[in-house]
Amino acid sequence: SPGRWAPHVTLARRVGEPEVDRAVDLVTAYVERQAPVGMPVLADAVRRWDGSRKREWLVAPAQT
Repeated sequence: SPGRWAPHVTLARRVGEPEVDRAVDLVTAYVERQAPVGMPVLADAVRRWDGSRKREWLVAPAQT
């Protein structure tokens, strides 16, 4: 149903709050190395999802 699900990519699972920044840095560095030369790497936003609490929050805002 519209508004109930958004396409996404899960980049890591079970990353604790203290490790979130490091995980984002590692994924960003990897994607930038794999992208064709001159191709920008963009994300709408990076969100953290806590499946136990059914809660999400913004880790990194959308790039402009």
